[in-house]
Amino acid sequence: MTYKRFLAASALVCMLGTLSLQAAPAKNAILMIADGAGYNTWVAASMYQGRFDSSNRVFRQVFGGPAWQKIFTSTYPLSREESPTKTGKQRTNLVYEPQKAWQKAVPPKTGCPAYENLERTATDSAASATAMATGQKTYNAAINWSDMDAPMTTLAQISKRQGKSVGILTTVPLCHATPAGLGGAHNRSRNNYEEISAEMLTAPVIDVLMGAGNPDYDEDGNYAPSRSYKYVGSAKLWAEQVTGKGTNGWTVIQDRADFQKLAHGPTPSRVLGAAKIAETTPPQGGTNLPTLSEMVSGTLNVLDNNPKGFYMMVEGGAVDWANHKHDAPRMVKEMTAYFDAVETVCRYLDNNTAGNNWSNTIVILTADHDNGQIWGPDSANVPFQPLEDRGIGKVPGLRYNGRSHSNALVPLFARGAGADLFTTEFKGTDPVFGPYVDDTDIFKVMRAALGE
Repeated sequence: MTYKRFLAASALVCMLGTLSLQAAPAKNAILMIADGAGYNTWVAASMYQGRFDSSNRVFRQVFGGPAWQKIFTSTYPLSREESPTKTGKQRTNLVYEPQKAWQKAVPPKTGCPAYENLERTATDSAASATAMATGQKTYNAAINWSDMDAPMTTLAQISKRQGKSVGILTTVPLCHATPAGLGGAHNRSRNNYEEISAEMLTAPVIDVLMGAGNPDYDEDGNYAPSRSYKYVGSAKLWAEQVTGKGTNGWTVIQDRADFQKLAHGPTPSRVLGAAKIAETTPPQGGTNLPTLSEMVSGTLNVLDNNPKGFYMMVEGGAVDWANHKHDAPRMVKEMTAYFDAVETVCRYLDNNTAGNNWSNTIVILTADHDNGQIWGPDSANVPFQPLEDRGIGKVPGLRYNGRSHSNALVPLFARGAGADLFTTEFKGTDPVFGPYVDDTDIFKVMRAALGE
């Protein structure tokens, strides 16, 4: 579907709904996603850093301070189908149920039926990104596409309509589910990488796009041209961007030094940051690979040139990849890199950089879903056993109790202009985590904060 055809279609099927939330309009909105990071992923990385109070279950991170809203959010999809059912009906068995989420086997049996139930009802990143981007539930695999088989208007598009700049950055390929969904792309399937990346590169929505997926490099960052162009649309489209012959106005950067330079001084108006790696960027960067924090600093310096403000989505995408592999050390490294990026954003606002501060910016930190159902080292026999804190610089004692995503609640932290709107959107109270909202409320709060 061409971008013009999309605009015509979405005008007819816009499903934003009405919103009673009201707030003084924010100038900027920043959404930071730690992909696949359930509660104990946040805990594990914080323990590793010596920033978790195990006695009181309190984070000693920057987002643990009193200025932050601290709640949880549900993440369930409309359905677990991977194509439109054209019913638009919520599969009720997927809706988060607190009692089932903490269900233990009845003695004399042992085990935890909740683990299996939570995995059986989980979302994928596409449906979750769509929920946050549009405020609407949809089927798994959909990129801002409704179960009624139509495109939906996104937060990125709304921001652009308001005259704001849009920045999307990730540690995984540019057009994967989360950056695609929250970057305003539209497709029936997240697997149509060529179509998704072509829309992201050619539609007039994104001003800064950064991440992995460079077709001239392999998974280890070695030069290997012409491996695959699926993450950048096509060989022709990629060549146009790199040579500067395209009509989309991108300035392409690939070297780490150029990512670092972007954080200071004058900037191009539109930047495509294609790190020199095919898949995930290492959490601490490399000799020629940027860190997530470096990408954040450069992106902010580009976006804050716009006096009308900006919308920025930051994804620590490889947290999910590490949890899929049950690779706890890599998960901790990816999550601490995400925390570093959060601190970079906080310093930017604390310093009132370019006139942007907490009074005119809303910041939301969360995950799109849990992955792996991480609990303590003996949690197969002792359900929901807390992690074992083994000290600074050591991976906590833990166990993966799931093979993939789960339907467990995930943390949500919010601060700044309109963050208190989350307190009006509680969907229920969890017996362990307390009040929770839904991932669709992230869209509702951000849209209201932006004055829509």
